[in-house]
Amino acid sequence: MNASDKTGLREKNRNKRYQSIIKTAERLFASFGLENVKMQAVADEEGIGVATLFRYFSKKEKLIVAVATSIMEEELFQFQRIANEPHNAYEKFSKIFDYLMESITHPSKNSTKFIDAFENYVAISTQSLEDIVIYDEVREEIYVLLLKIMQEGEVDGSIRKGINIKETMISFINSFGLFSRKLALMKSVNYYDLEVNPKRQLEIMKELFLSHIKA
Repeated sequence: MNASDKTGLREKNRNKRYQSIIKTAERLFASFGLENVKMQAVADEEGIGVATLFRYFSKKEKLIVAVATSIMEEELFQFQRIANEPHNAYEKFSKIFDYLMESITHPSKNSTKFIDAFENYVAISTQSLEDIVIYDEVREEIYVLLLKIMQEGEVDGSIRKGINIKETMISFINSFGLFSRKLALMKSVNYYDLEVNPKRQLEIMKELFLSHIKA
């Protein structure tokens, strides 16, 4: 193995470890809370020394933002995949809803609960978090992509004309995000007996949005 191959292998192994740390931290943060999880706990769960963990993330704040960014990047990737499929805009939005609903209701998913905790963490932080601009940039890409699909719908005739596209997209992102995170929290906090299955509630929200935009 030459020097170039060794460098490539080291980089591959480092990236694999980086992604593994992200997933481990996401699971711990979602289960126990951002404030309660120490870097030592992440290192122990990952099976590495805490000094090694700090070589990847110099402080806990950077790890928290990295986890949030990773979740948004996965969401962006899935939305881009759907956007490139040979369907009209209305059908693409239906598929985007299906993806989000699966992400929220799947028992092994921690992302929704984590993002709720993360946004609360950002809101109460007295200073801007390091690397938060990267997270914000990914969210902006998601918004631009959804806006593009909506505009395509006016052209392909699947989205009705005359609606305020920007207003509709912001309402969709905010209301669905808040509602889905509320349902995720209810899985662990039994405020009251839900008479309507959480997945069915998400389906109703999907139906309301799609009926609003359908041509």
